[in-house]
Parts: sequence; C-alpha cells; structure tokens
Amino acid sequence: MTTSSSKDRRLVKGVLIGVAGLALLVGGGTFALWNDSDLLPGGDISTGDLSLDLVGEASWTLNGEPVTIGEVLLVPEDELMLTQPMELSAQGTTLQATLTVDMDALDGELVDNLTVASAYSPLPAGMTADGTIGPGPVNIDAAEMTASVTIVFDADGQDAQDATVSLSDITFELQQTV
Repeated sequence: MTTSSSKDRRLVKGVLIGVAGLALLVGGGTFALWNDSDLLPGGDISTGDLSLDLVGEASWTLNGEPVTIGEVLLVPEDELMLTQPMELSAQGTTLQATLTVDMDALDGELVDNLTVASAYSPLPAGMTADGTIGPGPVNIDAAEMTASVTIVFDADGQDAQDATVSLSDITFELQQTV
C-alpha cells in the first residue's frame, strides 16, 4: 500500500508543479515587453455613384415621321427611331462604365431581322459617343441627355412577313466595367 500511496503523492506533486509553471507562463509572474502605438492622421473616404434614370416620355419616329409604336407595320429598310430623355450620374476616382441598349429580352420572330444602333447627346465630359465612361476620375453629376436608338428592318425576299416583336423590353443598362 505504501508503494501506491507514494506514486500518488509523486503524481500530485508533478501535477502541482506543472500547474504552477503554467500559471507563471500565462501571467502569474513578471513579464514585460516594450510597446508603442500612434494614430494615423487619415481622413474620410466616400463611395462614388453610378445611376441612370429615364425621364420624360419616349417618342418614336418611322423614317423621320412621328408614329404611335403600336400602329407601325414595317417594310424592309424602314428605320424606326426611339428617342428617350435620361439623366446619368457617374462619379468615381477609378470608375469605368458603359451605357448600352440591351435588346436581348426582345421576343418575337422579327428579332433576327433588326439592326440596332444607339447614340447619346449631348455627351457629358468623361463619356464617349459609344457609351464608354472613364477611366476615372469621373464626375458626371445628374447629366441630362437623350438616347437615340435606331432600329432598321433588314429582310430579303419573303423573310419576316407577318412577323411581330414586342419593343416593350428594351433596356438601357449602365454598368461598371473593370
């Protein structure tokens, strides 16, 4: 019995010594290091802006004459033009963006026979005729402009007769590019 009791005492002593050593390492003793800090004299930063709003009414012409869009019956080489006032804001130190006309959502059998081009005027400083903005710094703040979308009906022979397309899904898209 004494052998077991002396082993237990040695085990208890070993555990106590280990706990005491651990306590000293963790902070129970004196342990000092030099340190220093200083506050960076920074400043505020802000985010830029990229927004597009269609303002006013869109208007349509067919070969230069005003039309009501739901009453148009196209024939080959007709030129249909959409004119849409808009307001564009683009601000950013390194901003690059593009304004495009998205016709991908158009549906109907006539879609494959349409050629589309767009133009914008007046062009704000920092934007090119093809709708490219930047690279920054760009500071276009609520620039009023007009988008003109030209849709030409190109068909040969008997192609696309009695065909339709809904133009209600034309989308102007202003998107940041990298």
